[in-house]
Amino acid sequence: MKQQINLFQSAALEPRVMLSAPTMLGVLLGAVALLTIASLAFLAQANRLNDELGRIEQHQAEASRRLDEIQNQYPPRQESQLLKQQLARLTVEREAQRPLAALLQAGLEEPGGFSGHLEGLAGQSLAGVWLRRIELAGGGRQVSLAGSALNPELVPRLVGRLSEEPVFGGLEFSRFEIERSEQRPDAVDFLLSNQEVSR
Repeated sequence: MKQQINLFQSAALEPRVMLSAPTMLGVLLGAVALLTIASLAFLAQANRLNDELGRIEQHQAEASRRLDEIQNQYPPRQESQLLKQQLARLTVEREAQRPLAALLQAGLEEPGGFSGHLEGLAGQSLAGVWLRRIELAGGGRQVSLAGSALNPELVPRLVGRLSEEPVFGGLEFSRFEIERSEQRPDAVDFLLSNQEVSR
């Protein structure tokens, strides 16, 4: 036996909404209007960017022109031959003085050098006596002092004070000269030495 069952219920179907032609035309026109507005906005932005790019290119051209002017006003300087010669001369002089500097440094650093002698002389300053020339050799074993004094009696006092310095202890001056100063009539010139020196 056959029986047909109809399960279709028309109430369960949602009704279809059909847009009318004027509504569809309105939606289409709205979309076109939105696209037109967006295109105009992009076009305006592109124009602003083009204007800015033009200003930047104009500034760059102006800066390049000014750089060319400055480079023309101040061309690169040529090397000065005089300065090169002076530099070469000073370099030669410096190299020539290196051995003397090394010798002086060695004399100051070595035990028995002359730094102690200079300290001893500095520590025994005597009013009215001044030294014009100090010669030290042989690690301080050879000493020559030339100077002036306002009073001849000050010279032996200087020798006595120097003998109190340990670095000058036992030093005997084999040459002692004193005479009236030619430059200052109120002073005497003296020479103390334990070596042959020229005044």
